[in-house]
Parts: sequence; C-alpha cells; structure tokens
Amino acid sequence: MIVIMGVPGAGKSTLAKLLSVREDLPLFPEPVETNPYLEDYYKNPSEYAFKMQTFLLHKRFLQAQEAEKLEQCVMDMGISGNDIFALLQYSTGLMNEIDYQTYMGVSDTYKSIIRPPDLVVYLQCSTNVAINRIIRRGRVSELKAPMEYWFQLNEAYEKWYNWYRGSKKILINVDDIDFVSDYEEEDYTIDSILESLI
Repeated sequence: MIVIMGVPGAGKSTLAKLLSVREDLPLFPEPVETNPYLEDYYKNPSEYAFKMQTFLLHKRFLQAQEAEKLEQCVMDMGISGNDIFALLQYSTGLMNEIDYQTYMGVSDTYKSIIRPPDLVVYLQCSTNVAINRIIRRGRVSELKAPMEYWFQLNEAYEKWYNWYRGSKKILINVDDIDFVSDYEEEDYTIDSILESLI
C-alpha cells in the first residue's frame, strides 16, 4: 500500500491517479464526493469537526481493509491524515476533549487491525502555493476557511512527518513541480517513489 499524504492543494489526488495509471495499480480515492459533512464543516467547523473526522476515519478504514487484499495499491491519504486534522481541530478548540479522545480511541483500534503502509509519500507544499492551487480548483467549501487555518494545518503536517515512524517514508517538495503538464517531473517523482519501495 502506497499512501500519498499532504495538505489540500499539494497534489495528492493528481499524483495518486498518475501513479495508479502508470503502474496499473488500484486506486483508493479520497472520499470527498461522498462526504456529507464537507460543506457544513467549513460553515460551522466546531459543530461538524467530530462528525466529519469520524465519518472519514471509517471510510479510510474500510478502504484499508480492501487494500490488504491486494498485492499493491495507491491510497489518496490514509488514516494518519485524519489524525492530523483531528489533532488540529482539538488544539484549536474546534473539537472538545471528550470527542477527541473518542475519535483517537476508534482510530487507534482501527490502526491495530490493519497493516501499516509499505510506503508513505509526503508531498511537502508551502501554504501559499497550496492556497493558490485550492483557489484554482475552486472547491467552494474549502475557500470559506480562514487563512490562519491553512498555515496551522501545514505546520501540523510538518510535525507529523517528522515524528512518523510507522513505515518507510519519503518527502517530496512539490512547490515547483507540475505533475500534469511536465512529463519529466511526473516520471522523476514516480520513479523516486518506486525506488523508495525497494
């Protein structure tokens, strides 16, 4: 299982799709389209933080169970991503302590059941670059979040990557990488990922 991690706008979905197509690997996409809480969360985050993270956690657990049946696959973010969001929501007061401890109890149980990834790929992306990409893709709900939120989220991802020891990992800075229109950059990035699996 290759898990692609990074803040919104880093290019997780794009890279996951490219890797899936080039290497003919099954893809488990981020459950954005099926997320019934996304719009409401960005309107009222304190009301929907726990509900949304629990929903996404369960979806990713189900994906991980399916992934374990396969020889190899690509996952657009994993359970660790939800843990990052939940911790940020708790530390900024959007999720209370009872909800956070409940969430982490479920998350820890799920993680004890599923096997860890073969490789975690962290797409490091500066906050300003990520925000510009979010604006370009025009996902209206995300644009409602304050600027401070995106800086805090980026910092939370950096801290997570530094302490993460659950599997092999690789960091790729994507501030100046264009996966879509530059085939050389696409090939170099995918080759780097595959070499890290060995």
